[in-house]
Amino acid sequence: PCRSDDECNSAVCDGGVCLASANVIYVALSGSGTGECTQATPCSTLAQAVQRVSVARAHVVMEHGAYVATGATTIDARVTIHANEVVLERSTNGSILDILGGDVTVLGGTVRNATGTGSADGITCANGAALRLDSVTVDGNADRGIEVRDCTLQLTRVVISNNREGGLRLIDGSAVISNAFVLSNGNSNTLNAGGIYLVPSVGGSRIEFSTFRRNAATATAAGALGCAGWAADARNNLIFGSVNTPIEVQGTSCTHSYSIVGPLNAPPGIEIRSPTLAEVAFIDPNGNSAAASHLATTSVARAAADPASATSIDFDGDTRPNPAGSRADIGADEIP
Repeated sequence: PCRSDDECNSAVCDGGVCLASANVIYVALSGSGTGECTQATPCSTLAQAVQRVSVARAHVVMEHGAYVATGATTIDARVTIHANEVVLERSTNGSILDILGGDVTVLGGTVRNATGTGSADGITCANGAALRLDSVTVDGNADRGIEVRDCTLQLTRVVISNNREGGLRLIDGSAVISNAFVLSNGNSNTLNAGGIYLVPSVGGSRIEFSTFRRNAATATAAGALGCAGWAADARNNLIFGSVNTPIEVQGTSCTHSYSIVGPLNAPPGIEIRSPTLAEVAFIDPNGNSAAASHLATTSVARAAADPASATSIDFDGDTRPNPAGSRADIGADEIP
């Protein structure tokens, strides 16, 4: 049995089993634009690899490095993309990854710097697709980091940061988000919410153990989190310091509990706190990165999460709660 990809000659550990390299599609910066994308003769782009996905070959392994595509990479397949230490960018205006159907998992990597107006999202998802992002960073895109229209979305241990029009907008579908850092998204003209705006069309959405910081919106919209549509559970979150708006969270469809929301406006809910910046005790009170938004040992977020929450690890992969048997910490970071 394997526990991680790097234990396998094929670079894929799937459910504790090393896959044979014949069942994996490979991409490398030095690869070719032709052939079957084998380990010996890899493809050069993710778009080429996606064209070769089949039931027997449903995993794509990308060599470390920065890949700059000339257009959007569209995916409509059941596929898992292993993208640790990979950067995906685009040399022309428009979105970078378009999930148009299927069941797509992306493990690791960064999607960044989409340019243009109106469609320059880092990732789009539509048509009832399922999209799972694990340990992915979506940063610096000219429109939204992630734009969803009818999609089942699962985000784990992600960073959504510095996306000009907002971090994530979901219209229809559902979202389960955990251990996320949502930082410095939106601007003074963002109409819905600078960080995350959810309008799910089915039940089951939730946002938990996530940290929102310095997201921006218009003066009448939420900086951090806006909720409409079907009910969503917002639990164990650290939401602090929105920009250009006195509203941190907005919308009655999100039920907040065991969270820090402040200092601007704290919604009703079980154990909602609104402390000062000093009491929150970010590692760097003036920073806006995931590293700066970790917590010092003196933070009021320590051991303040819902004692009934099912927990295992935090954003960094550290055991949560720490120590075992205690209450977990609020936010994406479990204090060592």
